[in-house]
Amino acid sequence: KTSDPKYELEFNSTVNSLHQIKNSNLIVAGCESGRLFIIDPITGTFNDHLKMQGNGPCLDITSNKFGHIAAVFKTANQSYASVFESKTGRPISKEFNNGTDISVVKFSHDGTKIICLPSGKDTNNEISTGNENVASVWPVSISLNNIVDPNLPKMMTTLGGLKLNSK
Repeated sequence: KTSDPKYELEFNSTVNSLHQIKNSNLIVAGCESGRLFIIDPITGTFNDHLKMQGNGPCLDITSNKFGHIAAVFKTANQSYASVFESKTGRPISKEFNNGTDISVVKFSHDGTKIICLPSGKDTNNEISTGNENVASVWPVSISLNNIVDPNLPKMMTTLGGLKLNSK
């Protein structure tokens, strides 16, 4: 026996990956078009104001406790991982690639790094590159290589009363 769904959502292409965003009720869907959609399953709606887009099909998605979304995208020449902020949709990293066709991405336990695994086969030329059995770990920074004001630690101490990295 079949039942009618509570909601039906139409995507712009095939959905390749679904993931519940940690510490929220939201779900992120990664599509063949490279678009990432944030879905509210309670209301059955997309968060359309967020425009997260990769340069090829989305292969895998994960999230961390800070609300960051990491996704793997496949282009004609390679695959890469990028990290986005789930509340704004802004990219908070560059494109990470280790020279292999990565297909899986996970956050470290503390949420400050991503770990990428290759698919095990270099689909560009079928020849082993020497990296196909190597996991790569990259730190995730929200600064996007912006220069930090050297007075930031002093400002934080003044405002918060504690020194940076003190207990």
